Amino acid sequence: MEKKRAGFDLDQLAELEKRVERAVDTIATLRRERDEARSAQRAAGAAVERLEAQQREQDRDRSGIDALTEQVTLLQEERHAVRGRVTRMLELMSSLDEAALPARGEH
Repeated sequence: MEKKRAGFDLDQLAELEKRVERAVDTIATLRRERDEARSAQRAAGAAVERLEAQQREQDRDRSGIDALTEQVTLLQEERHAVRGRVTRMLELMSSLDEAALPARGEH
């Protein structure tokens, strides 16, 4: 009877050993996967930081472009106003010259 009990205990021990080995393998696999996930998370975090920095740079560039566009628009408006005033002054000067021509002919 002790033989059966000893054999039974050995079978249980062998089964327990297999379970422990599987548990150890599972734990090792899970640790590897955890480490890989942490590494991927760090890489993703670094990528997000780079993208955010690029976004901030693009926002600054966009603001600069908007400011330059506004300045160009203002300069175009000023140029148009100056052109109109110069044209009016030239017309006035031309009308003065035309008024002076008949007067010269009378002398």
